[in-house]
Amino acid sequence: MKIKFLLLLSAMLMTFHFNVWASDDKVVVEDLFQKLIPEKLKTLKVKTSTRVEVQKVWGKPDLTELSRDYYSLEGIKYPVAFTFDRRNRLSKIYYRFVEKNPPQFSSLTLLIGKNPVVDASKEPNFQGQFFLVRIPEKKLTLKFINNKTKDLDSMVME
Repeated sequence: MKIKFLLLLSAMLMTFHFNVWASDDKVVVEDLFQKLIPEKLKTLKVKTSTRVEVQKVWGKPDLTELSRDYYSLEGIKYPVAFTFDRRNRLSKIYYRFVEKNPPQFSSLTLLIGKNPVVDASKEPNFQGQFFLVRIPEKKLTLKFINNKTKDLDSMVME
């Protein structure tokens, strides 16, 4: 009886394992991408959401300068900013990760892909402290801290 159970269990695990690996990589990447984006940002759509819609989700901004609204988060000033076009449509989202355990480069390799556009040296303000990974098909730029664990510092969605 135990042998039949073990054979059945191993067959089920092999089928599950095959189905997971045979699944479309795009689905896995989308799941990873959705986990990366904070909940309060998921309802907003670049080029579609308006300033009024952003403020319904995020409340009144802590600072407004021309076409940009800044928000404080967890006691830190302005790690979230929204840029708007002339029609008050959302054109860019800037989000800096302020939690204690931000995602790391190694955990995001599936999202980033095999040939990311990595740029570190062209930004004089970075001085080797950060590197950027651009994912053009998602209109996303990820900024990583250039330390041992390569922590995700911020992301820009356009």
